[in-house]
Amino acid sequence: ETYEQALRETGVPYRVEGGATYLQRREVADVLLCLRAIDDPSDGPALYGALHSTLFGFSDDDLFLFHEAGGRFDVFAGEQAAGHETIVAALGTLRGLHERRTSCEVHELAARLIAVTRSAELAATTGSGAAQALANLDKLVERARAFAGAGGGGLAAFLSWAAQAGDAAGEQESQVDDEEDVVRLLTIHKAKGLEFPIVV
Repeated sequence: ETYEQALRETGVPYRVEGGATYLQRREVADVLLCLRAIDDPSDGPALYGALHSTLFGFSDDDLFLFHEAGGRFDVFAGEQAAGHETIVAALGTLRGLHERRTSCEVHELAARLIAVTRSAELAATTGSGAAQALANLDKLVERARAFAGAGGGGLAAFLSWAAQAGDAAGEQESQVDDEEDVVRLLTIHKAKGLEFPIVV
């Protein structure tokens, strides 16, 4: 992450091919957090985290003012605080996806969440890391599709897999298939046997 930050600050394009596990990347972790809130809206930390995530983008101040105005972090609340329509709309989005969770496959739910929150469009604006972020979101939907296809179960089972087996496997980020001139970040073990014109 130290190298990624330095490359971002200097505007040097790069790709990560090792290091942090795929499921810990911000764009993936935020989608999984929102899926947790969709699966169980009574999970207060997950619901707050979903609203605070990059998918919905509310700051702590936004959420504090909503709460102070009488707003409730409850997707089923009938009456909510006036003047906070965007937060109320976000809660409505989460409620709608929660209501569809038993009639949709996991990958359909993940794809729908990414679409309604415009996460792919947001990821596309992240500068040199945009292609990687988009590939990671695509990979998450494909992992969910494979999970459902293998009879892994519903949303709760997928989230359990993501929290346990996925991280335990140390799954790496999705590879971006392009010919761009970029710095590639990878471990020395992964680089072994590969030929690069310059290695640092």
